[in-house]
Amino acid sequence: MQRTDSDFQGLPLIDTALNTGCATLLDALSLAVAYPTEALVEAWRSGEFIEILDAALTQAHADAGVRQASADLAAGIQTYFSRDRQTEDLQADYVGLFELNREQPPVYLLQHRYNRETHATQVDLYKALLERYRRCGITLKQGEGAVPPDQLSVQLEFIAYLCGYLAHASADDDLAMQRATLADTVRILHWIEGPIERLEQAAVQHPIYLPLLRFVRRVLDLCATTAGDVD
Repeated sequence: MQRTDSDFQGLPLIDTALNTGCATLLDALSLAVAYPTEALVEAWRSGEFIEILDAALTQAHADAGVRQASADLAAGIQTYFSRDRQTEDLQADYVGLFELNREQPPVYLLQHRYNRETHATQVDLYKALLERYRRCGITLKQGEGAVPPDQLSVQLEFIAYLCGYLAHASADDDLAMQRATLADTVRILHWIEGPIERLEQAAVQHPIYLPLLRFVRRVLDLCATTAGDVD
């Protein structure tokens, strides 16, 4: 994702604690729900990832429910890597769960697979999302390596961008539009209940990805409050 208007330096801070905390959380989670890289796996192994989450949760004054979801994720990560799992193991798990599975349909992390609100086609949904991103000064990467606009990782990064904007906005900025976009995007992301339900119903529940998506849901609820907290 390439941000074309993201230089907020010098602007007075508004509600820095909550919005910046949410931006940090969602930036980290946008990486966590994507195909796992060596860097991500190392951050999970070393505990650095959980340390980042803990600091952001403190900054955002997260409640006990969000913190418990984070603790469940930390426990799942520890359980997974206590069995001498390698990066390749997690990458194989990710592909088998979310992209390609010969035994059962994958648990897609794509909105159009769970979009129960409208009867829009996948093309219509893509057009609407791309226009939403464009209005906020964001253009998605095109060509090789591009990801769909309804991919969970992309939508989480977009919400992180909006929270960061609100954290560093001035009184002259169009806060109403940004808050409305944030609130609507968080509301739409309730489609995450679909993949959570699929993972819960699996014969073997994945120790990382099920608590990860549950934690994402909790963080989205937390970030929804930022839409009404900017004066």
